[in-house]
Amino acid sequence: MKDNSLTQRPLFLNDLNRLYRQRKKNVILMTGNIHDSFWDTTTNEFAPMDQVLYRALREHFTIVFVDMAGISFLSAEDELDFARVWKSAEHLLPAEGFREQELEEFRNAVANNTFQSLAALVMLKHLTERMVRFRKKHAELKPLAIIVRLAGTLFPEGEINRLPELDKNRLAYFYAWITQPEFREEKDFFILLNRTNSEVNSLLRALPHTAGISIPLPDEEQRRQFVEHFLKNPKLGEALQFEGGKDSFIADSAGLTLEVLKDLFEDAVSEKKPVTRAMLLAEINNLLREHLGDIIEVEIPTFGPDAVIGNEEHKQILDDVFERCEHRDTAVSALLISGPNGGGKTFLLQAYAGKSGRVVIRIKNLRSMYYGQTSVMFELFRWYVLTFGKILILVDEAHTAFGSVHSPTTHEAEKQLAGNIIQMMGDERNLVKVLWGLMTSRPDELDPDVKSRSPIQIAVFDPEGEKRVAFIRELFKRKGVPLDDLSPADWDALIAKTANFSARDFRNLTAETLHARRKNPQISILQVLDYWRAGMSIVREREFQMHVAAMHCSYPALLPERFRKMSTEEIIAATDGLRMLTQFRKGA
Repeated sequence: MKDNSLTQRPLFLNDLNRLYRQRKKNVILMTGNIHDSFWDTTTNEFAPMDQVLYRALREHFTIVFVDMAGISFLSAEDELDFARVWKSAEHLLPAEGFREQELEEFRNAVANNTFQSLAALVMLKHLTERMVRFRKKHAELKPLAIIVRLAGTLFPEGEINRLPELDKNRLAYFYAWITQPEFREEKDFFILLNRTNSEVNSLLRALPHTAGISIPLPDEEQRRQFVEHFLKNPKLGEALQFEGGKDSFIADSAGLTLEVLKDLFEDAVSEKKPVTRAMLLAEINNLLREHLGDIIEVEIPTFGPDAVIGNEEHKQILDDVFERCEHRDTAVSALLISGPNGGGKTFLLQAYAGKSGRVVIRIKNLRSMYYGQTSVMFELFRWYVLTFGKILILVDEAHTAFGSVHSPTTHEAEKQLAGNIIQMMGDERNLVKVLWGLMTSRPDELDPDVKSRSPIQIAVFDPEGEKRVAFIRELFKRKGVPLDDLSPADWDALIAKTANFSARDFRNLTAETLHARRKNPQISILQVLDYWRAGMSIVREREFQMHVAAMHCSYPALLPERFRKMSTEEIIAATDGLRMLTQFRKGA
């Protein structure tokens, strides 16, 4: 798959050159998308990172790889240089005439350290020092580029005295090596490859001659180049089809690596099926689950505000909010959407994400990040999230999703994560790109630092009066159960029987009615309500939640009439009374 029209050098190579040559860094930690393919300008092909690094560096460096399995080479020429240095005594043996037997002896010595990672490091340091000594008299010997794969497994994070013995010894040996003045003065350098910064020991990351390069997932232009390149494949490209077109696919494929795209294309061609949006979303979520478990899920909403019944005042406000969030000078970082359970808060925000073209990232099971590798998981979370275009991050029941950084009962790992998220919310670099949607039935239990980053607070209530009638009528009409035959008395009975229903309860009622009509097409909605009703167990809790939402609402026009007639002091008093009552019932 040759293509001479693609000439862009991967940006991480430019960063590498700048850090090494201009800033004199000789330990460079490369993280992020290190397991993907990249454009190789020497072969006009996409290739794995280690091959791209090798071909970019080989003209000026001798390259050696090291990992938990030991020492390895991609080039016979590099292997030969190390073998000559290993075999030579006072004078460097010439490459010409170097015997195969001597080369085999070197290979055996390297092989003896296979999966002996500390011994391999000791051998590599010995070879490096000999290379430096011979290089002073032999100009043909080039400086070393030592590439450490999976550096976090060789030098894991943790206080050195608490690490397992072998990890501690490897870290201590490597740290002593790269902090020697002799190493700092030479032109040799290390490239540490690892998925995240947090997995690599902080002793190494803190060194003044260490620098980092974060490699992002492919942007839209890189994905376009890859797709165009694949389409020129005479065997596969002609058979590849995109549901919705190529441009739509490229836009929707944010978050996927080029390797995943290649597998997706080859599978689609093999099965003679077009690549669909559903396939894309499945691949994105599979990739996220591999790295983050079930913490987040990506959605691309296919509906807009027209799918929302009623809520006209909310629609006007959200139209304005999402429009202002397109401009840095007026954008906000977060919206706080409060209201009782089952009121449709999530659906409302998803609809406006669909209208605005924002990808929705739903945070789920966030507490699973609290224990274990909190820093690593948050680094991966942030890296993946910021890969997408403009996004809306939805957090359901935000008051339980992360704890307060101020509470003495909050676990330290939980505080760390909450602090990271609060910092991410407050990062002005993310304005416009990232909008947080915090949905909660208990905004009073949210951390104050979270609420302070949510200047727009919108409350969603159950519709009342004529709005409730209009909501029920339109909902049942859309579900194929028109209520045109109901008399005024029937409507009064329906409203009375559903007085405690939420929007979710009404959707459940439509399902019950449709199910009943499969058996008895003539059954009425009132007859259905004679044998089925929504549960009553949280009626008082929902009333309390409505009072709390009324206290967390930036827009008085959204309040139901009964709350607008109350003073602030009256709402507070009523809320406190309901709080005491619900707490008493729970205690009982």
